[in-house]
Amino acid sequence: MKLKRQCCEALRYPGYWARMEVPSLESFLRFRQGFNQKPMLDRITEHHSYERELKTIKTYYPTGRVSELVSKALTSLPSEIKSLATQAFWNQQAQLQTLNEKLRVEKLRGATLLLERGNDYLEKSAVATQEIQLQTVQSLISAGAEGDHDDGQEEVPSFPLNSLQQEVHFDYEAQESVDENEISFGEKITACDDENYPSSDDVDWEGVQKRVENYRNSIAVDKRLYNPLYYYVIDHSRQHIPTNNVLDTDFQKISNQANIAFDVESWALSEDEGRFVDRLVTSDDVDNVPLQEGNDIHIKNLVRTLKVNHARNREFLSETHHAIRNLLPFVDATMDRRGSKLYRVDWGEQTLYASAERRNKMRDPQLSSLVGVKPDCKMVCTTASWRVEIGVGEVSGGLPECCHAKLWHDKVKLALELRDMCVSIQNRLGRIVPVFGWQLQGFHLKVYGMTLHQGFFHLKLLHEIDLPSGEDDLYLVEDGIRVFRAFNSKMEDTVKRIRGILKEKTNATRKRKTNTLDASMQRPITPPPLNQPPIVLTPAQKQRKRMEDEND
Repeated sequence: MKLKRQCCEALRYPGYWARMEVPSLESFLRFRQGFNQKPMLDRITEHHSYERELKTIKTYYPTGRVSELVSKALTSLPSEIKSLATQAFWNQQAQLQTLNEKLRVEKLRGATLLLERGNDYLEKSAVATQEIQLQTVQSLISAGAEGDHDDGQEEVPSFPLNSLQQEVHFDYEAQESVDENEISFGEKITACDDENYPSSDDVDWEGVQKRVENYRNSIAVDKRLYNPLYYYVIDHSRQHIPTNNVLDTDFQKISNQANIAFDVESWALSEDEGRFVDRLVTSDDVDNVPLQEGNDIHIKNLVRTLKVNHARNREFLSETHHAIRNLLPFVDATMDRRGSKLYRVDWGEQTLYASAERRNKMRDPQLSSLVGVKPDCKMVCTTASWRVEIGVGEVSGGLPECCHAKLWHDKVKLALELRDMCVSIQNRLGRIVPVFGWQLQGFHLKVYGMTLHQGFFHLKLLHEIDLPSGEDDLYLVEDGIRVFRAFNSKMEDTVKRIRGILKEKTNATRKRKTNTLDASMQRPITPPPLNQPPIVLTPAQKQRKRMEDEND
């Protein structure tokens, strides 16, 4: 069926109508079954989609042959829904669902059997590993006690320079490095109202550390690159199944202790702003809607830009075009406004300074420096004494949305970027400051936060929303404004917190009146050491030629 260009752009499934001369519900369901990423289809949703497509074509072809075919299809739709062919299709879908459930149960049984058989080996290997570690620590302590340390500082063991040279960038083509059976499609939001709220749950952190170490030692070499527990990162969204199994009953207690606040409701639009957005969304000409308040100009520009972008082709967009058309307008309207700001927003794949600093920290300065991880977007503080990065963002592919493997790759990459930022701030300030980031897949936006607690990096899913994908759901612009306003508030609070810590450290260096103040009451100049997890490098998948030239 040959349709007009405007009609094809308005349809959600133009590929079906291009190859079908006489439409029918059965052929539409077969088409959806072949191109759907999910194993199961929803009966009500698919029937409604087919009817909506027919009505859309009817609006563009009120008369003619196409109109007759569409009218005939709409008239016969109730009988097609009750036909034997349609019922057989849905019976087949039900059988497929039953088979998938049985397959999932068998996989769980096999995994349980494998864990039971491997427990004895893991316990024996853990005991042997612990004995070796104790012997190593005792030898280091004895060697340090025999040395001459006049400055009272402990000797730091030498760091192998070639360990950093083995680190490589993420390779998205290495699909075999991810086990899809270990990744769940669903995630759980773990935000709280107050990050300083004390939790009464007791956690055996020594037992947790032991279980994590046993699991890390059991990870295959080719499966380490995208495994968060290998980097001591706990994914609280419950998406990583091995993390759920390792932490078991302690998971909820750990999640209660590692609190990260992200208040979205306080940044909701007022009633006047909501009515203003409704008028903008329903208006044919945005310029005809008068302004009421000062902030309305940003909302008006946002809706105008989205309407113009949605009128263009939006089915197939590259990652860069997708970010420019559907994400950048929200950032400009809420975070990156004109005037003096506490931070700036940098777009494009620029090197993360915290990552580059970590990679070159213990490296020979005579060699060429290593670049850091390159996020799609980063927020940099402009009012501190050093270039501190406080937020990052990742755009996971363009349109149509990327596969689940690519989404998981970018999530682990985002976690390591947040980890490097946490470590950089902690090393400079001596305090733990949570950092934040977001990830966009298609039109679905997720906001993450990371903090350090009890020797682990804790990655928490704070909020998730859907951004508007067209004029039909343009009302979702209100959710996007609310979330990006909350994210902007977190960025400003992080900058103010960093500046406050710097001021406290400066005040701590002032001279004290020793005659009136006791020594125990004086504020320490150097903050106490924090329990920071070890920084694990990404495992080497291949040796780069540049590194071989440097070694020569």
